Amino acid sequence: MLVRRLSQTDAVGEGEEDQQCCGSPDPSHKDLHEVAAQQYKDEVSRARTAVVAGTLVKSEMLDIEDKPFLSESLGALQLAEKTAVATYNLTDDLQLMVYQGDITTFGADALVNSSNEDLNHCEGIAAALSQAGGPDVQFEIDSLRKHKGQIPTGEVVVTIGGNLPCKRLLHAVGPVAGKAAGKERVLLERTVRRALSLAELMKFKSIAMPCIGSGVFGIPVTVCSDAIVCAVKEFCSQGEKSLKTICLIDDKGEVVRAMQESCDKHLLGQSFLQPL
Repeated sequence: MLVRRLSQTDAVGEGEEDQQCCGSPDPSHKDLHEVAAQQYKDEVSRARTAVVAGTLVKSEMLDIEDKPFLSESLGALQLAEKTAVATYNLTDDLQLMVYQGDITTFGADALVNSSNEDLNHCEGIAAALSQAGGPDVQFEIDSLRKHKGQIPTGEVVVTIGGNLPCKRLLHAVGPVAGKAAGKERVLLERTVRRALSLAELMKFKSIAMPCIGSGVFGIPVTVCSDAIVCAVKEFCSQGEKSLKTICLIDDKGEVVRAMQESCDKHLLGQSFLQPL
């Protein structure tokens, strides 16, 4: 049977919203595009090609062992410093954890960015992650936008994590309310499954994602939460995984509650253990 452990009370406090995530960038800082252009205009050859989930992953995107700050213990150490609102044991060695906090400071092997088709990260969580990642991340995003154009809804691309506490940053292109012909839920589930599959392909042990599709994308939080949890449920039922921890995180109490309620609804009492 699946077990749920609460580390705090069920009532998640609203708390103060992180102004860095939702507010405008500090005007005292240089525009990221200017920094990237100035610092890297003579180093175009350094640009790595981002990966669309389901296509061949270039070897350099999998080459993470040569970076000393990206040790395998990074995710575990960072996760240990935070307290989960709720924990769900999906299998003997795979957990789903719900957190309230700032994803830009959350350590995991992979962080998921809620992106649009144009990879134009100027609002919400996307802006916060792009800014926190620094010019290296922005340079790869700009290069990808130039060479790939729009990324289809439901797909995921990957860049380095830059200054973020992760090995890779996965840019998940979710649907926008009113522009998906009523298929928001289906596209959301597809997006989450692709992100999880890509993390699995890279043999990551931990991944953290926000409530993709909510906020500036305009899809109701309850719809997004249900889609994410159902996608996780399907993913973990497909056999043994390298992923050991899947984290859902948001800085807003009402969103965290919605994610926890979806987990309770779709996961409690379920077992994903494979028959002998």
